[in-house]
Amino acid sequence: MNYTEELNTNIYDSIYSGEKWFHFENIYSYKKDSELVVNFKFRIEEDLLPWAVKWLNVNIDLLGSPSQKSYTYTTFIYSMIDPEIGKTFCFTISIRTIDQNGDVILIHPYEECITYN
Repeated sequence: MNYTEELNTNIYDSIYSGEKWFHFENIYSYKKDSELVVNFKFRIEEDLLPWAVKWLNVNIDLLGSPSQKSYTYTTFIYSMIDPEIGKTFCFTISIRTIDQNGDVILIHPYEECITYN
């Protein structure tokens, strides 16, 4: 099987300029002790992943704050404790990768704004 065509068309490529590589899926919440935990769930577009990728390292920034996040193969979740109802949260989401010098770089950032109701 020839995978040459995928070498510069997947979301890990620094020259990728295609469509947004994730979409917002839903918000769900649960009680942990006496606090309300709200999860914003995003899904990675699987057809944009190279065939050999097992895992993405997705960086999520929310207004410059450190994030609480978790990953599976094609989903990532940003968790908040008791967010303000009616407030819009804007996430900057990018892929963290390493360049040829071993430096960490962020590629393909997109902003997604979601109102919590």
